[in-house]
Formats: sequence, C-alpha cells, structure tokens
Amino acid sequence: MDHIFEQKLVRENQQLQLELVKMNKQIKQLQEKVFAYETVIAEELKGKQHKIDANKNNKIDAEDFKLLRKKKINESHTLEQLKKLDKIKLRGLKVKYENKIKNATTFKEKKHHNDEIKNINRLLNK
Repeated sequence: MDHIFEQKLVRENQQLQLELVKMNKQIKQLQEKVFAYETVIAEELKGKQHKIDANKNNKIDAEDFKLLRKKKINESHTLEQLKKLDKIKLRGLKVKYENKIKNATTFKEKKHHNDEIKNINRLLNK
C-alpha cells in the first residue's frame, strides 16, 4: 500500500514539475512581449509628431492634447491672416467668437475674444 501511495506522489510531483516548466515558458514569452512593447513605445517620434508633443516628453499622450486645446483657445488671428479672408468668412468668424464669449469662463478669454471681434469689425467696415 505504501508503495502505491509513493508512486502516486511521484507521478503527481512529475506532473507538477511539467506544469511548472510550461508556466515558466509562458512567463518568459509574456516577458518577451512586454519587452517588445516597451521597445516600441520607447521609439522616437516619427515625422511631424514632434509638433503634437506639446509637453516635450517624447510621447504623445492625453496631456499633449490638453495643452494643444488650451493653446488653440489662446491663439489669435493676426490682422494679416484676417485680411486674407473674405467678408462672408469674416462674419462667420465673428459669430464663432461671439459664441465663444458666451461660453468663456474667465475674463481673459472674454477679453481675447472681444479683441478678435474688434479686429474683424475693423476689416468688415473697410
């Protein structure tokens, strides 16, 4: 009886060792995949992606898009850019800025949009 019990234990031990070897292989494969993924992430930005990388951390992430949206709000049209537009586009741009004033949350934003509207009005009245 002890002999049968020992044989069972030996078989179970061998099965566990085989499972352990398989699991180690799977772990190694997963580690290789993670390493490959990290390598891909660590690559440099391609083409004009550096223009999107607003926080200059060599990654394009949500923070970059947040900064770009903020920059777009603060970006103003120069008089030279406005002069190139025809009157219909200028009126459309004026309406756009009037709507932005309604949705503006800070005084700085409202002032900025008001200045844009003044520039557009100057060109429309010429």
